[in-house]
Amino acid sequence: MEIKLTPEMFEVATWGPNNVGQTWDEMKQNSGARICSIDPIPFEGQVYIPIQTGYRFCIAQFDENQKNLGSHTYYDWRTTAQMCVLDSRTRYIGLCFGDTGDVNKISQILGGGSL
Repeated sequence: MEIKLTPEMFEVATWGPNNVGQTWDEMKQNSGARICSIDPIPFEGQVYIPIQTGYRFCIAQFDENQKNLGSHTYYDWRTTAQMCVLDSRTRYIGLCFGDTGDVNKISQILGGGSL
């Protein structure tokens, strides 16, 4: 399964509480320094996200009912992309990207990446 990430899939936001059972909308908060996926993204298998170096991103993990599993992972791209290992129960993911606070660089952050 491959999902192309596009700027239309993201909004200016971050996430706050990371409590088991929350939805993505319950976790998200307004922020001028980060961008998050508007909706949870369906997920199967592995995650490979090619992103330009220098950006940090987080993955929130959700079950088949789009409820937070309480698992999240932070990745910091210093030089090369990494393989993300997620909980085997994960069926949706929420993505949050950040760097300098310039959210107008979304096309650079995504870099045409895909899942």
